[in-house]
Amino acid sequence: MAGKILTAFLFAVLGAFFGGNRIFSLVPLSALACAAFSVSLLSDSRGGLGILSRFPPFWIGMLFLAHLAVQTSNVWFVYEPHGLYNTSGQVPFCEFLPAGVHSGIKEFDSAWETFLKFFLAWVSLCAIRLNLRTRRDCLFFARAIFYSAVVISAAAAAYQTLWPQSHMIWGIFDRNLGVPYGGFFYKNQMGAYMILCGTCGLALFARALCKRERGRDLFLPAAGLALLSGSLLMSGSFGALCVWGAEALVAAAAFSAVFAIRGGSVKRLALIFAACLAALCVAAAAAAPLLAESAVGKRIERAFDGGGGFAEMAGKRGEFRMLARDMIKNCGTVDCRYRSGDISRAILGNGANSFAYISRIWPKDVSYGMSEYSAAPDTLRLTVLENAHCDILQFLFEYGALWFAVAAGMLIFWLAALFRRGALSRPFALVLAIGVLSVLFYSYFDIILYNAVVLTFFLTLAAMANEYLRLSENGGRPHCKCSQTISGR
Repeated sequence: MAGKILTAFLFAVLGAFFGGNRIFSLVPLSALACAAFSVSLLSDSRGGLGILSRFPPFWIGMLFLAHLAVQTSNVWFVYEPHGLYNTSGQVPFCEFLPAGVHSGIKEFDSAWETFLKFFLAWVSLCAIRLNLRTRRDCLFFARAIFYSAVVISAAAAAYQTLWPQSHMIWGIFDRNLGVPYGGFFYKNQMGAYMILCGTCGLALFARALCKRERGRDLFLPAAGLALLSGSLLMSGSFGALCVWGAEALVAAAAFSAVFAIRGGSVKRLALIFAACLAALCVAAAAAAPLLAESAVGKRIERAFDGGGGFAEMAGKRGEFRMLARDMIKNCGTVDCRYRSGDISRAILGNGANSFAYISRIWPKDVSYGMSEYSAAPDTLRLTVLENAHCDILQFLFEYGALWFAVAAGMLIFWLAALFRRGALSRPFALVLAIGVLSVLFYSYFDIILYNAVVLTFFLTLAAMANEYLRLSENGGRPHCKCSQTISGR
């Protein structure tokens, strides 16, 4: 019980502790995750090590962290800035081992910071897996994640309303802000966090509908979803709002299909469709002014006025993805002349956070510099590209074809397991799976899964969906009572 409570507390505070994007937040969060994992393992009387030994992400994550550690220790490229100039280039390294990049920009090397991000996600995932013993445990953690996110989102919305131009919270710790919202320094990452946590609310709401529940089991998720959606609208993250709306529609359509197939009442099915249509109209009306004022809306307007296509609509991010593809094709070699270690880096990766440094000296026809706001008044400075704004391409470049294939294989295996265990008849697990796939899709267009907190929730929801189905398969009756609506059987 102590491990369960500590793990729930960990997931409750993850979204409030500065997004896990800075070392001062990663260290205490990692320590808390280790404490939750240790207490859960030590308090287990039914073989916690046995549970972990049968949990594939435990072994795969351990191997990936070992790969990351070797990468960071076996340096093949050094980036040393000196004012407006830099002394960068390749250095001798062991070509048959994973290799990485070193930079003297930060006191704490960014590669080890990346290691800590993945470590946080891995330990948190293992901690929650140790506590998923019954379907009630899955529901308990879904509620803990969802309602804590509702509180955090409501606080962020209140702060945005009262002090819309203030950087009071972030300015204390970090003067390089970008566009913060709530506990995240980048509003789109806060949006992805709210999408994943809101998915838990959608899953609870769908389960309550299927079980024909009344009262708080139905009202509380609905009220929480309304608050969270309002906060997401206020965040100004148009991309996250679009993904959230699309996910809600897909989840509603999937739930309605399951409801109809299982013999649900036509009247209730029509009511569900009417509610979804009304919610869509309200969301579209609320999002229209946001789109007109957002950078996305301005890019779309310029593209149509100039007769441009998707590349113009994508703006700089489209150029970032093109740059990432170019770097992948050339194995990170700036002069495009293959050396003996280039193929091994294509397979094993160029190193954690290597995209940020190699892209700075990559030959290009356009400037990839970006303006970055600072908490200090009346200051604006030029910074350089740190992410490809496409997590999938950046992961392929930094960790190689080997780990990209492993990640793709895990995704396929997970989807196959969900279908084999009857996800289509379990609305709770089905909605969780839709949320995970929605954020994975979103990560192709932005910096989403490179955030430690978002990655942690992404992996956690995937594990919860699978474990809920496995526990149902091992003796639990289906929760859904849709087939009992007409006949009363």
